[in-house]
Amino acid sequence: TYTIDGWISQCQKLLNELINDDDSGPFRQPVDLLEYADYAEIVDTPIDLGTINEKLRNGMYETLAEFDDDCRLLFRNSRLYNTNKKSSIYSITLRLKNFYESKIETIFQSHKAAVKQKIIMTSRYGRKIKSRSENNFMELALNSSSE
Repeated sequence: TYTIDGWISQCQKLLNELINDDDSGPFRQPVDLLEYADYAEIVDTPIDLGTINEKLRNGMYETLAEFDDDCRLLFRNSRLYNTNKKSSIYSITLRLKNFYESKIETIFQSHKAAVKQKIIMTSRYGRKIKSRSENNFMELALNSSSE
């Protein structure tokens, strides 16, 4: 059963797939500003897979949308800095972005279904969920139906 915070483990799995992709090397750590001195002039908000991973593992994303925003920023930054559409880094950016988008869509759909289910169960059983662990929400709702 998908829980309301199931997006975290799904995003971690997706992020691991991106990090472990053979071509993701340039995206795994912050851009070296000594090697690419003009990067900071072109990109206002740098982000990399390592930073996203750290933020996810440390619970710094309160919502799926915040995680998604950082991932999309990563790809946007790369396209902004790497403007040569014939370059390998541009092609890699597009491939990784397409892979990401194909996976994140499913995560959003699962999350929306879980939120909808929470709303239905909350209204059906009249229970206040705020004081309960989100991980136990579905178990609480299912147990309540048998009472």
